[in-house]
Amino acid sequence: MAEYKPTKQEEALIDFLMSKLYIESINYDRPFRTNREDNRKFYKGDQWRRRQPPYKAKSVTNFASLIIRDEVALLTDNIPNVSIRPVDSNADIVVADILTKLVKHIFYLNNYYILQHKACKMASIEGIAYLYPYWDENANNGEGDIKIKIESADSVLRDPSGEDNYFIIEKDVTLAEIYRLFPDKADLVRAEVLKDSKLTIPTTSKRKPHLPVQSTDKSETVVYEGTQTDVIEQFQRVKLHTFWLKDDSVAYITDSENKDKIVTKKLYPYGRWIFIANGKIILDDRPCVVKHFPIVPLVLDIDPETETYGIANMDYWKQSQIDYNEMYALIKDWLRAMCYPRFKYDPRSGIDPNQIKNKWGAGIPSLDFEWVYPAPLPNDIFRFILEGKLNIEYVSGIHDVTQGRKPQGVTAAAAIHLLQEASKTMIRPKARLLEAAIKKLVELIIDYIQVGYSTKRIIRLLGIGEDETITINDVQIINGVEEIKNNVTIGEYDVYIEPDSTLPISRIERFQTVLSLFQVGAADRYALLKESGLSDWKEINERLNRREEELKQMQMQAQQQQAQIAQQQMAQEQAQKAEQMDIKREQLDLKRQKLVLDALIAQKPEEGKET
Repeated sequence: MAEYKPTKQEEALIDFLMSKLYIESINYDRPFRTNREDNRKFYKGDQWRRRQPPYKAKSVTNFASLIIRDEVALLTDNIPNVSIRPVDSNADIVVADILTKLVKHIFYLNNYYILQHKACKMASIEGIAYLYPYWDENANNGEGDIKIKIESADSVLRDPSGEDNYFIIEKDVTLAEIYRLFPDKADLVRAEVLKDSKLTIPTTSKRKPHLPVQSTDKSETVVYEGTQTDVIEQFQRVKLHTFWLKDDSVAYITDSENKDKIVTKKLYPYGRWIFIANGKIILDDRPCVVKHFPIVPLVLDIDPETETYGIANMDYWKQSQIDYNEMYALIKDWLRAMCYPRFKYDPRSGIDPNQIKNKWGAGIPSLDFEWVYPAPLPNDIFRFILEGKLNIEYVSGIHDVTQGRKPQGVTAAAAIHLLQEASKTMIRPKARLLEAAIKKLVELIIDYIQVGYSTKRIIRLLGIGEDETITINDVQIINGVEEIKNNVTIGEYDVYIEPDSTLPISRIERFQTVLSLFQVGAADRYALLKESGLSDWKEINERLNRREEELKQMQMQAQQQQAQIAQQQMAQEQAQKAEQMDIKREQLDLKRQKLVLDALIAQKPEEGKET
């Protein structure tokens, strides 16, 4: 069985990463980790921090769970509607449209709405969560695709300086996953795991991988039929540390244009990935291919003292919750003392205290026996409990209106609507931080699209509201020149990202806004019907479209008939004009003939006189 023998350079690298970076980051994270664990218990109702004797009440009214769930519901009410737009309206518009559709498609495939809900809940409880997009070579039938997952704050260790010079992802994975991710080094990890676990598993000298894996050039697939002993191996645990760090190492190379000139080239311009198993074996060491910071921290409240972690929501009002529980427990203790009081008795009376039962209506045949009731509760304790609840609401920003309950003393719908809008004041900054995280996530996804979608792909788009298939990186020959249609791999596009708001918007308010735009011609009927809230708005729109088409056809027919009538009238008018002209011409001829005749008659008498 092969053993891993690192070189001196690898030993120095492992020692630096595990003994220096890992230790300093985990020491820095330790108090935050303790607080996160306490918050998780607190959220689930484990809110008593000191041990109580068995006769004392441990009352818990879990406002923490209610507030966190309401806050997360508000933050994630709307599904993110990301739009990528060109800065110049005439440039990159086609690519921006393709990228928008691809991002929505990737969100849909990864169930991003569920991931976002989970991340917001983790950030609200623990102060921070991480959105981690990555390239999965095994996805999409081996073609590879972009995946998104959520990493908890306990699994990600950050640079204590806050400069993000490095981060570490610490995970327990199975040996089978090591074979899938790092087939070239998996046998070395297996030998180390089996040596440490002291398992006796028969092996052969010609051992093959556990699961079907692809070779590095993806030219062939090696298939191995596992045995019962292999199943035991596959589920052995391996501690996998994934390091990303800034590395300014350079190489000195010859200039491609001037062979006599030596230039420097950065080996890791976008950072460096190093994967280590069990703190001993370097599985992979490669440059990072994405331009942006490869993990997205999600905080819902910025901590001004540190750039590394955020502030959990419950950290502001956790003590108020504890005080409320203690006051409520005191009332329960008082009620218990009233219903099951203590008693005083004379030891000489012969009464056995173990036989005393506080059964309702039971008689006690002794004059030496006396029940001891507690003093009445002061009224201030009830006021204190009410104020404690109000304090929690004030600090958390989650009120009765936010929870969908009608506030006391307010009945007007308009007033309630204004209160609902005002109740979002403390939620809006958190929504802006969420939208900023979504924007960074989309930037990373675009980086992975440009790197991973390097060949021709025919993608059936899902999650964009309509069925559509696009072809990216499609090589075509146009007029003898090779062109790539929908090329998403080149250049840095001059685009900006609009993550859109995830906050809930009143349906009536939104409809009124669209109605106002419709009335001034800035919105069409489709947008108006979409925001109407009618379940059959699409059928109504189609019905109106058909009616409009029928009206257009009827108008066209009427116009054609009117044109024919106009032509006929014009022809009749022309015929009438021609007839009138003929009559006038005949009348003129008659007048001319009469004049000639009159002239001839006038000349005949004069001729007679001359004769």
